[in-house]
Parts: sequence; C-alpha cells; structure tokens
Amino acid sequence: MKTDILFHNLFHNLFEEQPELALRLAGLPAPEHAHYRFTSVELKEKAHRIDGVLLPDDPSLPVIIVEVQFHRDEQVYDRIVSETALYKLQNPEVHTLQMLLFLRSREIDTDAGVWHHLVAGGTLRVLYLDEQTAAMNAEIEGEAAVLLMRLTVTPSDIAKDGAIVHQLGTAIDGITDRKRQQLFRDLFVSLYLSKYKQLTLEEIRAMIDTREIFDDIHESVAVQQYGNQQRNEGKLEGKLEGVANLLHLGLTVEQIASALTIPRENVEEIRRSLQS
Repeated sequence: MKTDILFHNLFHNLFEEQPELALRLAGLPAPEHAHYRFTSVELKEKAHRIDGVLLPDDPSLPVIIVEVQFHRDEQVYDRIVSETALYKLQNPEVHTLQMLLFLRSREIDTDAGVWHHLVAGGTLRVLYLDEQTAAMNAEIEGEAAVLLMRLTVTPSDIAKDGAIVHQLGTAIDGITDRKRQQLFRDLFVSLYLSKYKQLTLEEIRAMIDTREIFDDIHESVAVQQYGNQQRNEGKLEGKLEGVANLLHLGLTVEQIASALTIPRENVEEIRRSLQS
C-alpha cells in the first residue's frame, strides 16, 4: 500500500471539502463568522509545493500551514518551519501564522529539536493521526470524513477494518447531497482497493452492506482511475529503480525528476531513504 500517496490524496480531498476538519483534529476553535479555504501553494524559490495551506476569508485570522507525514523523516520539523518562513517572505501581508504537523503515529516522531519552543508555545502543533482519529471516532460516531481518515492509519486487517467500514457505509448512505455522497464513496473505493489489493469489487460491496449508492460501483470514477493508477505505477516503479544510481552520480533531485519525468517527491523520498 502506497500509504504516503493515499494519505496525501485523501486528506487533500477531505480538507478541501471540509477545511474545518483540520482545525478540529488540531483542537483549534473554528471561527464563528469566517471560513477557511484549503489549497496547495508552490514556493517559488524552492520549486516545492507545501502540502496544504488553510486560507481564511477574515484577514485577522491566522493562515495555517499544513504538513502531513506518514513515515519517519528527520527533516520534517526543519521543512515545515522553513516552508512557513518562506511563505511569510512571499506573502508579507500575512500577520499571523499557525503550523500543523500531522504524523501517522508517535513512533515516527523525530522530536522537534531546536524548534521545541515553537511546539511548547503552540505555534507548531503536532498531531498523531491514529490517536486523534480514534478520539474523534468516539465523539462523532459515523462521520464519513473521520472514518475515512481512520482507515488510513489502521494496520492492514480486514476483520478489524470491517467494523469501521460498516459505520462508513451508514455514514455515506446518510449524506443527502448526491455529489458529496459520490465523492466519499469514490474516496473509500480508492483507499480500500489500494489497501487490500486482493479484494474484488463484489467483496467490497458486500462489506458495505450493498447500499444503493454502491450499486454502480463498477462505473465509479475512482475504480477507473485506480486501474489507470496501477498501470502508471508499473511504469513509475521502472523509472524509480534508476534514481539511486543517478543520485550517487551527483545529479540533483530537480535534474533527476526532470530527466525521468517523475514527481520530485518520489525522488526526494528515495534521497532521504539513502541518507537514513
């Protein structure tokens, strides 16, 4: 299961749909008369895209920089702080900034180090998703977004995930807006087909209690995209095999990504794994 890709795609979709979810996960109060919009922002000097930025419609509220991480990374604290500083340099009109670092679990936390004072002061909040989603699951039984996030951090165990899937089916079935209902259905299908590659669509329909929203699951955009994704991943894996050799030859991450026409993030991940 390509957990990093799944995690980022899922959270980007959920935070775009419900920006307040990020605030709730972080225990931050949601503004009563203002709203946030979730988007990605490219930092020009680094040619690097921040995982996400929550932009308020009220300028008196803080801009929130979001970083998500699913594996241990010794530079994750340095990265979110440097990205936040660079964002401020490029947006001098911003007066208040908040940083949210979402980690899969405590076991991958590398410690804030020199940035400990930012954590202690609350400017940088570190959230462990297995703990946060479990707590929210207890408080908000059956909410589709929370249950989907929960499935990203649970270990691969069909029997244990089955209870979450049953709740998720009820939650998706209860969404009255048809487009939102299909969005959550397709996000679930993408996640589950990737997490459990051995399952068939019929088995997934049986797990979800064959609700009407899943009757046309074979026509789901998510299913079609998954088939294309599997083919593209096969091509990508072939290219990634040569990345380590090119790094050893001294090429930069940007040069390799450009030459092989692959995402910079894939090259960066291999570079970090070679350094660990």
